[in-house]
Amino acid sequence: MPDLFNSIMLILLSIGCVQGVFFGMKLFLTKSHRYKNSFLAFLLLLFSYRLLNQILIYFGIGKYDWWYHLTLELSWCYGALIYLYIKASIKEQYQFSRTDQLLFIPVLIQIALSIFVRSQNFYWDGTRESLSWLGYWGYAVWMNYSTVPFIASLLILYYIHRSQRALAEVEPTARNPKTYPFTKKLLTNTQRFYYFVAAIYTVDFLFIRFFNHEDYYYFNRFFYNPFLIGISILTYVLSFEGYKQRNVSLINPKAQLKEKDRKALEEIAKSLDQLMSTQQPFKNPNLSLDELAKMLGTKPYLLSQTLKFIHDTSFYPYITQFRIEEFKSLLLDPKHTQFSLLGLAYSAGFNSKSSFNRAIKKHHQVTPSEFKRRLLEETGK
Repeated sequence: MPDLFNSIMLILLSIGCVQGVFFGMKLFLTKSHRYKNSFLAFLLLLFSYRLLNQILIYFGIGKYDWWYHLTLELSWCYGALIYLYIKASIKEQYQFSRTDQLLFIPVLIQIALSIFVRSQNFYWDGTRESLSWLGYWGYAVWMNYSTVPFIASLLILYYIHRSQRALAEVEPTARNPKTYPFTKKLLTNTQRFYYFVAAIYTVDFLFIRFFNHEDYYYFNRFFYNPFLIGISILTYVLSFEGYKQRNVSLINPKAQLKEKDRKALEEIAKSLDQLMSTQQPFKNPNLSLDELAKMLGTKPYLLSQTLKFIHDTSFYPYITQFRIEEFKSLLLDPKHTQFSLLGLAYSAGFNSKSSFNRAIKKHHQVTPSEFKRRLLEETGK
């Protein structure tokens, strides 16, 4: 039974290893979205490298031989790469900064410690006295316990939390209405898995070491490592999904304008601002894009581009903002105290009670009555 279980694990790890190398190289060769694809490619290749190390150990290679000293554990950067992949996907014109470089300090520490610990094999003659105090305990803690994958799991959990916060800070707009359901679900499921992994290692350490007085943690002895199972799952999901989205971002970047075109739109924007201030066309409840463009003496598509590229909005949200400000002005004017909220809304240009309620709710997250109360309290009226 153990041999069958080990064979199944070997097959799973091998599939994950080959898949990670294949898609990792494909992503590295993708020219678009260079940073995003590079972070994911590097992550997949490191996953494959880790799985390969375990496969070699299964065949008796890399266990106290020269390969053992040439292969190093690099798992403490997995979480940072996941976070940078999300960050590069949601930021326009992303650049790898010095602050981002600091995220890889843990893996540098991991490499240094791993080299120090493994070098103790050159001094060990079978007795504890042949090693220094630091060498002995460093080796015991590093190799005889689940220290490395446990810390890697905690780092993954930390950076998944940061990734979730980064996604939450991207507010939906007309240009980016999506809430990234797949990405959020992937992060959430990965987070749950590694909470489970961290719990397994904690129980394993407490139960095996302190109750059974075993030197090696249980899951390593039976070739069952939950951390490696997580790597295989992540490799499978990220390979296919990441490659499928290699040419797209989680957000839609604003299109770039030629300088001549931008200047032309800025001139239209100036005329538009002046028109909205002097003639207040937004008070017309039936105002349309075509009619507003006609008043400006321009074409509707140019007005639409002006709103998109200069004001970063579209026609109806733009007009609604003016109507809300006009409503506030009328509400604070003592001359209009006899008017109802709906009457003031109609005067501001809203054409129905429902559109007025939706606008106030969307922009201020309260009902019109609550909006009035707060506004009057703030202004002392």
